[in-house]
Amino acid sequence: MDRNSPTQDISAKRSLLKEDYLINSQRISPSDIQPKKAIQPKKALLEPEIKSSPSPQWIKLSGGPIVIGSLPDEGYESEHPQHQAQVTPFEISKTEVTVLQYAQCVAQGVCSTDGLKSSDWGDDRLCNWDRVGRADHPLNCVSWHQARTFALWVGGRLPSEVEWSFAAQGGAGIRLIYPWGDQPASCKYAILSDFVRGAGCGHERTSPVCQRTLGSSKQGVCDLVGNVWEWVMDEWHPNYEGAPITSEAWIHRDGLTWDAQDRVYRGGGAFDELDLPRIARRGHRSPGARLFNLGFRVARDIHKRESIRANDQPLSEPPSSESSPSKSKFQPLRGERPDLSP
Repeated sequence: MDRNSPTQDISAKRSLLKEDYLINSQRISPSDIQPKKAIQPKKALLEPEIKSSPSPQWIKLSGGPIVIGSLPDEGYESEHPQHQAQVTPFEISKTEVTVLQYAQCVAQGVCSTDGLKSSDWGDDRLCNWDRVGRADHPLNCVSWHQARTFALWVGGRLPSEVEWSFAAQGGAGIRLIYPWGDQPASCKYAILSDFVRGAGCGHERTSPVCQRTLGSSKQGVCDLVGNVWEWVMDEWHPNYEGAPITSEAWIHRDGLTWDAQDRVYRGGGAFDELDLPRIARRGHRSPGARLFNLGFRVARDIHKRESIRANDQPLSEPPSSESSPSKSKFQPLRGERPDLSP
């Protein structure tokens, strides 16, 4: 193998030294490094998801006489006979109870999350609990027992069917078809199933509470028709024969066990066709039922402010027979008025 001459070796070394110098002279020092400019998210992403009140907003209703039910040639048999009741002043929540509001009761160890992610029928993904972006939606897939526990926790109760009707009709001496008046139901007034756009006015699910303010009652109570049906305190009766003439919940003391009687719900939901929900419309389910189109709102007496604490006895399940002095009588819990109807 031929060896390079001394002259060639010196030339090669000079070439390498020159190349090394050029490389070193172009190196970037730490002081020359500029941090990357932070990418700013769009303004919309910075806006908070939660826009509703973290606790119920109460609206006072002065009470008075109310006409309940439908005329003989209207509605369903369960809406008859039409009758009058006298309503005691009370307060009702402006909105249906939201996921955010219920979550606070859960955080205090009072309310349970059992079953909130499943519906007795339909798609479980329609249940709002633990779903991103639905903190302001009404809590659905909730049983009557869970709704009642939350109501007591905030110092209230579930409204009676008479009270719910009074709120929906906007007060004494008024009989309306819908909370907004007699104009036909549409997505202008409520979150319902539009014949063109589909369920939830095209969203195929519930919406944040109070999105249709034109459909609110005269006093500003939102979503009394639409979004979700709402549990009330009353037991189910197939019609209004023998209904109380006061605003107390209609609860029999006939010896039936706690779960034996269905409970009433009112109001209509996001999956109901436009021609179905009316103030007078009634429905019923077992108190343990949970549906994607069923939620609740709360009420309270004006002169009574009681609530339960986290260390009180849980109320999301029916009381055992051992805890009741008599199986033949309904035992009201704290924060609720006993029913005095026959």
